[in-house]
Amino acid sequence: MDYLKAFLVGGALCIIGQLLIDKTKLTPARILVAYVVIGVLLGAVGVYQKIVGVEQSLIWVDTSMFSDIDTRVFGTFDNPNVFGEYLVMLMPVAFALFLIERGRRRVFPGVTFLIMGAS
Repeated sequence: MDYLKAFLVGGALCIIGQLLIDKTKLTPARILVAYVVIGVLLGAVGVYQKIVGVEQSLIWVDTSMFSDIDTRVFGTFDNPNVFGEYLVMLMPVAFALFLIERGRRRVFPGVTFLIMGAS
């Protein structure tokens, strides 16, 4: 069932991107940058949750094996695993943008990559 959910979410992101390309004048590069910006905002929420120590439902923590875990970062998602998968999907795009850009324009993709990795 998890594979089906991942397939549906990935398909939904592709459909949204294709509709944006077809119905607007946005280029694929700008859509990818928009996805990365959304990812860094969600990553910043995750970093905030870790710093503050936001309480989370214990349904996602196996307390018999991991009794020392006090909080798990989940962003705006309810499941921390799905949140992590979303960020892992966007991190290569942010890193590729970092490699492509030159000069001062390289700072933003680098910082986004670090924020997503930190959360």
